[in-house]
Amino acid sequence: MTEKMPYPPDDEQDEVCLDPDLGRQLWQLQDPQCPADLRVRLETHVAFCADCRLQLAVERDAVAGLHDGTLVLATSDRKRSFWAVWSAGIGTAALAASLALFAIVPPSAPHERLVLRGDGGPVIERPVADEIVLGKRPTVRWTPLPGASRYEVQVEAVDGSYRWTASTDQPAAAVPATQPLPAATRFRVRVDPVPAHLAPAGAMRSSFRTGGLGAWLVHRARYGAGSGRALGVFGLASLAAGALGLSVLRRGS
Repeated sequence: MTEKMPYPPDDEQDEVCLDPDLGRQLWQLQDPQCPADLRVRLETHVAFCADCRLQLAVERDAVAGLHDGTLVLATSDRKRSFWAVWSAGIGTAALAASLALFAIVPPSAPHERLVLRGDGGPVIERPVADEIVLGKRPTVRWTPLPGASRYEVQVEAVDGSYRWTASTDQPAAAVPATQPLPAATRFRVRVDPVPAHLAPAGAMRSSFRTGGLGAWLVHRARYGAGSGRALGVFGLASLAAGALGLSVLRRGS
């Protein structure tokens, strides 16, 4: 139930504070540490000042109403609509930032034991071990090795249904458009430098999978950048709050 604030009596509507300096210190009457001499002056002032008596009465009734629930502070539909739209907008922006972080920052490797790599030595940097790759033409990247004249790259499906090889003098190679990777398939990838002694045997080996957007999102939610996961959770919460607010407003209109 919402109650209106009481209007001042007719004989006090045009009253002004007799001593504005004291009137601005009325709040100290509620302070247990208020000096005794100041409290006496304030109480004497209130006894003679109709304006301050009215102010204290309104404040007392407002506090009592909020405490017992008879006074409800109403918020306009326009303001609630603004906050709902704002919350939904912030949530959308946070989700977009989360997806950007997921796409840019490599995920952690959930199964490091599947990758044979030396401590601090050359490794296949992308795809990360057991990463789910979105798309059929990923770029394989590895640690560049000083002295290597070229690198022999091989991507092969575990079930033997696909095989692609390439030779390059750069520390990266992209799967060509003429040999796109099949969907939902696990692959092994290996890079051999020339000459071979530049990398320990088996160091530059990894594995990855191709998958759809749903599988990619689940994988990134589990193993992606921590900041991306935090932004994603915040974005979903804000978006849900905004959507709920807008839904309540529509039902009430």
